[in-house]
Amino acid sequence: MGVENFLKAQSTFNFGKPDRIDLPNEGYGIMHTVDTMHETELACSAFGQGFSCTMIQEINAMCSVINGGYYYQPHLVTKVKDASGATVKQSARFFRSRLFLPAFPLISEAICRPV
Repeated sequence: MGVENFLKAQSTFNFGKPDRIDLPNEGYGIMHTVDTMHETELACSAFGQGFSCTMIQEINAMCSVINGGYYYQPHLVTKVKDASGATVKQSARFFRSRLFLPAFPLISEAICRPV
């Protein structure tokens, strides 16, 4: 796969970037660059060590694989109501991008298969 393709795959899922989720002080993880990722870092990153992402980023990445590559803006709150039950604010489901990797169908099938 190589360093460039691995980093491109990570950026496809927005790892290392803010999700703009409706939470204060959002984290975004620590990613390698072409200059900092060598053979050892690439090998470790291939099985999930050597970089970090938030749980929201990880869940969003898995969801986008399962639902055919549709990547949505994550939200924790769908609507805010006042004391009388009237909607004060509503979060729209915001489609960010359609991701595609050749392995999506295979990964999606493997995720849904019983172990």
